[in-house]
Amino acid sequence: EQTFSDNLVSVTVSYSMDLDNEISFEVVDEGYKMFDSNYFVIRRDLIYRGRRYEIAEISCQPGPGGAPSVVVNARNKSIQQMRRDKRPGSVTGSSGYEYAGNAARKFGLQFVGQQSAKTKSTFKARTSDGEESVYDVLRRIANDNQFVIFEVDGVLVYAQQEWLLWKFG
Repeated sequence: EQTFSDNLVSVTVSYSMDLDNEISFEVVDEGYKMFDSNYFVIRRDLIYRGRRYEIAEISCQPGPGGAPSVVVNARNKSIQQMRRDKRPGSVTGSSGYEYAGNAARKFGLQFVGQQSAKTKSTFKARTSDGEESVYDVLRRIANDNQFVIFEVDGVLVYAQQEWLLWKFG
């Protein structure tokens, strides 16, 4: 009997400073057994090296011997939840630092951040119909303050690049 690891063709891990850390793996599904067992379902949880991911994208193409070759892209579960949360008042804060810290706590991440000089009374979705997600608001306020925001190993980082270099070198 074959296992998932017997059919694994490749695994790629991508870290970047745009909030979207991603693992991508390719498997050959001989006899469509994994498809039949619902292995490849969007939003399904995966654990890779102790970190929780969620399937975000799936693509399929012909593989060897007529079996499909499936490529699965999975992203950090907390970040995926931020992308889906489009309720304007779900996270609040009187500054970008506070908003990012509150978002990190709400979605189960630790937080490392730098206070910014800019403050506002509230940070929330710009559109009245709630089309901007918590993820979008975080990216916008980081950009407005010329900060970077990203997730690494379960920690949401919100700071200027120069501050990060001096802090963590």
